[in-house]
Amino acid sequence: LLADMSKIDADQKDNALESAKEIISKRIIFLGVSEPNIVTSKTNQDYRIIVELPGITDLNEATNIIGKTAQLNFKQLDPQQQWSEEKSIEYFNNLESWVETQITGADLKGVDVVIDNSGNIQTQGRPQIQLKFTSEGREKFSELAKNNVNRPIAIFLDDSDFPLSTPVISSDLASGVFNDPVISGNFDIETAKNLSIQFRAGALPVPVSIIQQQTLDATLGMDSVAKSFFAGIIGLILVFLFLVYKYGYLGIISGVSLLFY
Repeated sequence: LLADMSKIDADQKDNALESAKEIISKRIIFLGVSEPNIVTSKTNQDYRIIVELPGITDLNEATNIIGKTAQLNFKQLDPQQQWSEEKSIEYFNNLESWVETQITGADLKGVDVVIDNSGNIQTQGRPQIQLKFTSEGREKFSELAKNNVNRPIAIFLDDSDFPLSTPVISSDLASGVFNDPVISGNFDIETAKNLSIQFRAGALPVPVSIIQQQTLDATLGMDSVAKSFFAGIIGLILVFLFLVYKYGYLGIISGVSLLFY
């Protein structure tokens, strides 16, 4: 992976590279990969992260999770815009309809994937992403909710032109947020899981891009397994013959027992 350091001060580049490495390490842990190898490399002005993942079968899924910046931004509908369900598509497709708030993914302390059991026929059983705010984040989100009752807020991922979700703030949040809110969307379980991994691990401090990708088959390991299996069969036959020669029919019984064992 090549880290883009163009917007990072010169004296902070090493720290940014190490931070990116640590966040990528967390994401790999959440993926369930055992014994990964992650190292940094600096060549001239290139800042790189080398990632080796043993046993990964879905390489595209791994690279998407590892390389995403994954920064959440919460935006509110421009106060000058009148909200109505009829205009929801118009607002959804217009980035200028939304204004920044002070809430980002940094205000989260955790993310879980949960299943909707609200009883709504249209959404029942669908996976959702539950946001667990820090104390400060909960206060900020409560204030945002109070000011936007019956109006939507938009949740953007990275620098996307389209929001990930545009939930409408219900009136019961007017007094503040006491439970962990959820993001509802057209998620399948894998999409929700991958997003939660990115949010939990945190946002990468710098954008990264894949400049080289290689898959190595475990040909040496397979060859060793095949030879060991062949050697085991030969050894078993020799032991069986020795038992028959030495103990006769009792050796046959012992050989059969050994075969089952």
